Amino acid sequence: MKAKTSILSVLATGAMLAGVTACGGGALDGMDADEIAEKARTSMAELSSLRMEAELGTPEEGGVFDVAMSTDGDCRGSMSMEGAEVEFMVVGGTSYMRGDESFWAQQGMDGESMRELVGDRWIVAPEGQGGFAETCQLDSFLEDLNSDSDEDRDWERVDGETIDGTETVGITRTEDDGSTVTVYVADDDDAHILRMVNDSETDGGTVEFSEFDEDIDVEAPADEDTVDFAELMGA
Repeated sequence: MKAKTSILSVLATGAMLAGVTACGGGALDGMDADEIAEKARTSMAELSSLRMEAELGTPEEGGVFDVAMSTDGDCRGSMSMEGAEVEFMVVGGTSYMRGDESFWAQQGMDGESMRELVGDRWIVAPEGQGGFAETCQLDSFLEDLNSDSDEDRDWERVDGETIDGTETVGITRTEDDGSTVTVYVADDDDAHILRMVNDSETDGGTVEFSEFDEDIDVEAPADEDTVDFAELMGA
């Protein structure tokens, strides 16, 4: 699950997000760096849902990650890592997942046998274990967004980009390892963060945010379309 670890590291540490500063244009015109930073942090912290799409790490140890999640803990998403794919969802606190043969092989199991046993059914996470629930904790992510907000992050203004038709303000900083992180903030009244880019050769990548405050279309699969993991392992 190296790709998952990389994603959580990028999203949870706050290193790429906390202390966002930049000069603004458009709706951000006239605001100083601290005001823009506070506006971006506040607008993100007030969200009830969002979608994240990420490409992180190297081809050998990285992955592609796509998840829509809300502050109530519900989510749906997918992950592709090192040639393996898995879908997941969390509904009402219950975590469901289904992976391909390569995914199960990566978990140390017989991938072909698992696919024969499970078919297209969703596996219900064992009781007391969250499965992908940790990945779907938008509240935790938003809390990390506001952590260390007073720390000087030494951001510098760079050219923004047009992302899905929205003009952005770009800011960048250099990490201790020499890699650079660039964050693009929507140059409008919402000032949402739309894209983050880390150019590290080992654990860098790109994360994009969209679908702010939109309803997440997710519902638990029917009982006949699920299988309990504990029962499966005891079969």
